[in-house]
Amino acid sequence: MEVWPKSTKLRASINNFGYGGSNAHVILEHPDYLLPYYEAHARDSESRLAAAISPSHKVSRVLRISSKDERSTKAQFENIQSYVRERLESSADRTSLLDRLLYTYGQKRSQFPWTGTLTISTLEDIVDAQIFKAHRASRAPRIGFVFSGQGAQWFAMGRELNQAYPVFRAALQEADNILCELGASWSLIGMPNGSLCASYVCADNIYQTSCSKTSTTVESTKSSSVFQQA
Repeated sequence: MEVWPKSTKLRASINNFGYGGSNAHVILEHPDYLLPYYEAHARDSESRLAAAISPSHKVSRVLRISSKDERSTKAQFENIQSYVRERLESSADRTSLLDRLLYTYGQKRSQFPWTGTLTISTLEDIVDAQIFKAHRASRAPRIGFVFSGQGAQWFAMGRELNQAYPVFRAALQEADNILCELGASWSLIGMPNGSLCASYVCADNIYQTSCSKTSTTVESTKSSSVFQQA
């Protein structure tokens, strides 16, 4: 092992390139270089926290409610008002109740087309609110498809889809025609039908090119009105 140069920092980089396509890079550094920064950051965070919990300081927060239609969204808000009104007198820790309420509706509930929001600072703001408007999302959700690279192929992939869905079968045939025009000596159609064995599919000139089968999945989802953005 070599002696670490005294004139340089104790910092090292480690790379790893996985067989399946995953890449990772980690930077290791001696903690002595970072401790002064984190200590100063901790002191600053404590000062801001003390100011935030001061009785004279109010922090604006957002209550978000989501539902499948406008009526249900407003009904949920009315239920929350009733719930908060009942517990205002009995709750000893109102801050904790507000935190749990906002966290539940903001992070633990599904997001639907209709959403209503209310800017509040205390539980009383919820009870006193006279107007709560719900709005419908102006655009469809963005959908992204993620396909694996090499290493996950299987010779019988898509067998049931090929037999049951004409759209999938037509897209597979189109991809197969393109590969044949480019000089491929094998057929994509033969893979799901089982004429190509598992060991043959793992050949370098087969499994990389066979990833074109992913396009058949995209075409199949389009036929069900599911369109990807990326």
